[in-house]
Amino acid sequence: MKFLNPTHWDIIGKLKWLIVSFIAVICFGVLVIGFRWVTTGSKIDTAYFIFEKAIPGQVTEIAKTVYQFEEIQKLSNFSIEVPAPDANYKEQVRLNIKADKLTNDEVKKIGERLSTEYGKLAKDPAIETTSLSGQPFNWGLDFTGGTILEMTFKNPFVDNTGKAMADEEVIGKVRTAFAKNGVSLTVVQVQRLAMEAEQGKDIANSILIRTQESSDTKLKSVITDLISTFGEEDVANRKIDTIGPVVGQELKRSAVLALVIALAVIFIYIAFRFQPRAGVAAIACLIHDLALTLGVLSLAWVEINSAAVAALLALISYDVQDTVVVMDRVRENTKLYLGKMPYDKLINMSITQTFMRSFNTSFTTMIGILVILFLGGKTILDFSLIFLFGLTAGTWSSIYIAAPLLVVWKNFENRVSTNQPRKTYQLSTPEGIKVAVKETQPQINKPAIKDNLAGKPPAKKGPPKKKSNKRR
Repeated sequence: MKFLNPTHWDIIGKLKWLIVSFIAVICFGVLVIGFRWVTTGSKIDTAYFIFEKAIPGQVTEIAKTVYQFEEIQKLSNFSIEVPAPDANYKEQVRLNIKADKLTNDEVKKIGERLSTEYGKLAKDPAIETTSLSGQPFNWGLDFTGGTILEMTFKNPFVDNTGKAMADEEVIGKVRTAFAKNGVSLTVVQVQRLAMEAEQGKDIANSILIRTQESSDTKLKSVITDLISTFGEEDVANRKIDTIGPVVGQELKRSAVLALVIALAVIFIYIAFRFQPRAGVAAIACLIHDLALTLGVLSLAWVEINSAAVAALLALISYDVQDTVVVMDRVRENTKLYLGKMPYDKLINMSITQTFMRSFNTSFTTMIGILVILFLGGKTILDFSLIFLFGLTAGTWSSIYIAAPLLVVWKNFENRVSTNQPRKTYQLSTPEGIKVAVKETQPQINKPAIKDNLAGKPPAKKGPPKKKSNKRR
């Protein structure tokens, strides 16, 4: 069956649609990342209160006291900060309150209540609105800095009647504990018991918390409040991971630099080993693969951590492997058939000859990735997902994008050299076959006809006269 035999496929005949798909995938990735960048931005209002005298007590005690104010309870997503003394303020006289939105009336009422509790304000409170830039990706703790706290309790989350709490109620209690201690909170997740979840029971007894705070003193106070709220903790299963913000930013820069260096080295190798145009085509394919993979990660809001960067680097090295195989076949066929057949037909033959090799390699690898995805556990789940999407994109680009880009390059060169548009014919049409035969025919140089300067009619050519042997 010719349809199932790749050697009979006319891939270059669909060149226009291949280029359209290539551009569409890159646009998809860019638009999704840009959409996330714009929509995840937010604004936050901060009210600054400065007292004439120092505020007595520890930071956590002050935060707990202020949290009890009725005016504070009405705010949305608020946090309480007590800045430490510095060069400008020798004593602890400042208190900041952050919320999604603060009005002048709300700040005035809060200021009156604070004056009653801690004494007269040195000046009227000020409100500052800060615009927080959006995030194109869900950066993990490795790149943002902060703390991830996982706590498991011996008893499930139930109310006074013994009924299981809703996730929203558990999250609300966790946010209350953080707000009372003046600690900002980023993400809260309620986790189920593994064995009960498999049996269909909705029993939760664990929470996963992510915060930008890295102070052990403040976190201990929060942990104490959580234990008093949810009961005795299984301390043996507690997990705390802390990374400083400076280290996180350095890791982010190192990850981006690693990707850029990998792409540069790949371009240099392929350009040196084959041709510069082959290096450009390979890098274009890798950009295509990364755009699709990063777009899906941004759309699904998958956490980007060190494992994700490792998956992207592995993906780049694996995808370029198939591209090198196709380029190597193009180079071999160019030596054998260049000048004997059109360039687009030569590229099509190279793709079809390596198609089954590329497909079988990617298919067997995909089977292994699927096994890891479903049986590997949560630890390498993100790695498996990233590699699966990237492998699918890489298989497509190495077969249908890399070599066809060489045809686009060649057509552009011909158009520039001849200043005439050059049509890429489909190999399966009679017109294409006719042009291919015409281009391969050798040109015969006809001898030039000399002008007759004497004006005499040209002499008639005929057979040479025979010499007569007759004697006189």
